[in-house]
Amino acid sequence: MVEVPRNFRLLEELEIGEKGQELPPGISFGLKEQSDATLTNWIGTILGQPGTRFDGRIISISFHCGDNYPKQPPVVKFMDKVNLPFVDNSGNIVPNKFPLIGSWNRSTTILSILVEINEQMKRNGNLNQPPEGQRY
Repeated sequence: MVEVPRNFRLLEELEIGEKGQELPPGISFGLKEQSDATLTNWIGTILGQPGTRFDGRIISISFHCGDNYPKQPPVVKFMDKVNLPFVDNSGNIVPNKFPLIGSWNRSTTILSILVEINEQMKRNGNLNQPPEGQRY
């Protein structure tokens, strides 16, 4: 198997995020700062699903893709306060409670992490949530 270099992989992910054609409704992502030539810091957003306690909320999530990405997972942190079983009191995703990160596979992408977070938000949509607008 050929290993795609870090920056090539991240450029592919950036193209998907910028074009938006392959994105599920309510999910978006891209570089936190367009000037980030190292492609290290990303931000994703999820629009809360109707019928859940996230309804109408825009949830922001940061991704830090270190030098060893995609061999190692990104550091993923919620910027908006949420009550979810895989998020700690500081907004960090707890790897052993979130299999996509805990059992990392180099083929996993920022988009696939966002899709799984969205699914978990739907499954846990009845949990009480902090008031809207609270940040970590």
